[in-house]
Amino acid sequence: MAISKQQARSVKHAVLAGEEQLSTTLDATTTVHTFELTGPAQKVTVQSSGDLAYTVEYSCNGSTFFGSTAVTAGTPLSYSTHIVSVVKVTRTAGSGKVSLLGV
Repeated sequence: MAISKQQARSVKHAVLAGEEQLSTTLDATTTVHTFELTGPAQKVTVQSSGDLAYTVEYSCNGSTFFGSTAVTAGTPLSYSTHIVSVVKVTRTAGSGKVSLLGV
C-alpha cells in the first residue's frame, strides 16, 4: 500500500522533539524537587525567579547524583558535560520558581 507525500508529512501521533521545558516553585514548604526528563538531555539549563538560591545535581539513573553546584538567585546555569535524565534542585535560601530547559 502506497501513501502520498501529503499523508507522509502529516503527523498522526505525538512526537517528542527532544526539547523540554519544566518549572516548579520552591519555598519553605517544598525545598527539594526532582525533574525527571522524558528522555536523556545533553545540555540542561536552570534559572530561578524571585530570591531563590539553590543547588543543582544531575543523574543518569535517578539514584546517584553528581556535579552539585550552588546557584545564586536569577543566575542561569548550564550543564553539558554528561548526558543526564534526572536533575535535582534543592532550595538553600529564599523562594521562587525554578525553570529547567533540556535539549
